[in-house]
Amino acid sequence: MTKVIIEPITLNIDVPAFPGGKWPLNPTTLITSENAVILVDTGMPDSAKMIAAELEKCDLSIGQLTAIILTHQDIDHVGSLAKLLEVNPNIEVFAHELDRPYIEGDRPLVKGLPAGCTNLKH
Repeated sequence: MTKVIIEPITLNIDVPAFPGGKWPLNPTTLITSENAVILVDTGMPDSAKMIAAELEKCDLSIGQLTAIILTHQDIDHVGSLAKLLEVNPNIEVFAHELDRPYIEGDRPLVKGLPAGCTNLKH
């Protein structure tokens, strides 16, 4: 039997307007087995470095990601997808077909950046 490990990942986004200046997000989860390294959701824009740091804690890298599952098209779930794909274009991406035009930028996201997140690129 293949051992599967599921790890939640917390990304601390700088948002000066929030208490403590940070917005801790838990939109991402890492699923690993001997055959796959899967990231569920990609956090906000500019989260790729934080994701890389979390992967390093597990002795993994973005280059080892085999797949990304996007649960839905909100900015805090798809925000770093493009950057992760720049680093590793071999990642297979799974999302609901109705979310595709939002994820690919053909339609505006239903929920964009929250107030106070003007420093994030998307």
